[in-house]
Amino acid sequence: MAHFWRLSCYFFVVIWVYSASIVISLPIDSDSTLLNTTEQNSGLLPRGWDEFCTLKKESGDKLKHYYCDIKKSDSGKWDFLELRDHINKKPVKYKFDIRCEPPANISVPWPLKARNLRHLKIETCELEHYLREYTQQSFINIPDELEYLHVVNSVVIIDIMDVLSIAMNISKLDKDFNCGHEETLRHFTFRNVSFAFGKSIENFLTSMFNNDTDSMSNEIINTGSEMVPKSRLISHKCIYQYLEYVDLSISNQTSKFHTELSTENSVFPALRVLNLSDTGRLSFAEAHRKWFRYYPKLEVMDLSYNFFTELEFDTAADVWDVPMLTMNISHNNISEFKVDKLEELVEMKKLFIDFSHNPLNCSCTEEARQLITYVNDPSKWLLPKYRRYNFMKDLECMYPKSIRGKRLADLKVEDLNCKLERLEKIAVEAVVFLSLLSVVLIIVIIILLKFRREIRILTYTRFNIVLPCQPIETFENKKFDAFVSYSNHDQDWVTSVFEDAASNNPLGNFKFCLHHKDFMPGKTIFDNVIDCVEASRHTVIVLSKHFLNSHYCMYEFHEAFQQSIYERKRHLLVIMMEDIPTNDLPNDLKRCLKTFTYIRKDDNIFIDRLVYALSYKGQKAMVTDSRCRSAAYSNQTSCETDITETGSDGNSSPISIMDRHNIFPDLINEKDIVSVKNEKNNFL
Repeated sequence: MAHFWRLSCYFFVVIWVYSASIVISLPIDSDSTLLNTTEQNSGLLPRGWDEFCTLKKESGDKLKHYYCDIKKSDSGKWDFLELRDHINKKPVKYKFDIRCEPPANISVPWPLKARNLRHLKIETCELEHYLREYTQQSFINIPDELEYLHVVNSVVIIDIMDVLSIAMNISKLDKDFNCGHEETLRHFTFRNVSFAFGKSIENFLTSMFNNDTDSMSNEIINTGSEMVPKSRLISHKCIYQYLEYVDLSISNQTSKFHTELSTENSVFPALRVLNLSDTGRLSFAEAHRKWFRYYPKLEVMDLSYNFFTELEFDTAADVWDVPMLTMNISHNNISEFKVDKLEELVEMKKLFIDFSHNPLNCSCTEEARQLITYVNDPSKWLLPKYRRYNFMKDLECMYPKSIRGKRLADLKVEDLNCKLERLEKIAVEAVVFLSLLSVVLIIVIIILLKFRREIRILTYTRFNIVLPCQPIETFENKKFDAFVSYSNHDQDWVTSVFEDAASNNPLGNFKFCLHHKDFMPGKTIFDNVIDCVEASRHTVIVLSKHFLNSHYCMYEFHEAFQQSIYERKRHLLVIMMEDIPTNDLPNDLKRCLKTFTYIRKDDNIFIDRLVYALSYKGQKAMVTDSRCRSAAYSNQTSCETDITETGSDGNSSPISIMDRHNIFPDLINEKDIVSVKNEKNNFL
């Protein structure tokens, strides 16, 4: 049930804005002598009340002052409605001081309208039936008479159905119910008072929602969200023309919202004292900063024991015709006082603020240095306007620990240990910087490792930078840069990429051999294929399903593959036009794709990959790497080999040229290399 208890607080705040109309009572005089029972038993009280209510000695002929001690056994016997009916036509006025033995309860329905009742003080009681008269309206036509209402250390029991009913109809509240005794109230105290639904919440949950707590929560929240805008539709205002004292302290239910709403719908022309201490407030409401607009006679405002973090005030108060206000914001969470702000406050004539007992931060900051210099300036404290803020000298530092408890008047700027704090700050900043730098470096290394080949390709194609340890390539002065082997079904794409390459396209710098324009007439297709492959630095295979179905294309592939083996270099390049199931590939082509670089047509950097594979990148690595130098003389690849293994993602990883006989055991062996070379020479 704690969940709904918290939700109920929202309604209690708003209900209190309209129902709690402000009153206090005179303190109970424990030393006063009480009259005996026979003297008071003159029909002035309802029958049986003399068992727990006693007439005080100071009572006069026209004002009867009773003290009621409600024991547990008397719980429920003190009933306001019964009292109202009994004293309605009595020729005397009444004052009641009520003290309960917890958890004894009394019946006290708002708005406490009763003829002849002037004073009501309640302590340590449970107040039952608080909203009962909202539906009964039995207080109509009863004039305002209550001057003092004092409720402390008590619990108000509210029926959940009454709360929801008022929330839904708040714009239609009767003025008497809303404002209470606005014409007579002088003193109002509602200190350390909490609210509870009592057993009504259980009955409400069972009867209305079949114990579905989520549905009930939504209903309460929805009703509460509609309550605030509806409250602004109330057509009347509560004018408390005689109210001088309001105490709402020690309550987390009198929020900033409560203050703003109460000043919007109520007027306090005579209020002199406002106590909102220990109410859990986090910041100043507008009515606190601009009190001169809302409380024109206010002299004391107590906001101590809250959670304010800043010193706030409005200097415009000095131009208003209002008395000087003493504001208490001690025991809050203000840790910094700026000198320019203090100077503004000192100059104000209509406002004095007590900001002592706040957790002052005396760390090495410019504000702290200025504050210490300001407080220790003896010339200031001789002037009257500064003297009233003499307590600033006694402000004690809470932070740092090294000077905790020391008064500002006893400190010098040198005591702030600025050098040490600067070193600590530098050390912390250095650790943070190095930590961030380490994280960035780790991320960069991961990216470099994961995309190292793409980085090498892009730095070469986009910026013409050859990174260290590139594959060593022997320059070949051949007629073509690449012979393009493709199926006629792919001719349009091949033409657009290799034949129609514009001058500003990187591929425009290469010369490609295409069979439809470069095959020599009169020669057989097989002779042309052999000549074109040998006259080209590379052979580009445009691999598609149509390519696999062409005998001529497959012949061109085998010839290019043999040329790669013969030249002991990466001669063959494969462009994957589409996804082809592995089972549809011939065994030799399947092994080739696992060994040679292939490029996917839909790769985001397709052109860059192709340009990089076709380009002659020189032998720059030979200068610094001994492995590269020795490889240059033996005409072998090192650092990164020419033949690469490519995964399903299209990225390649190096495989040593010395492992070729292990990769293609069924296609060719080392003995075949010599025979292939001789056959080609004889054939030519």
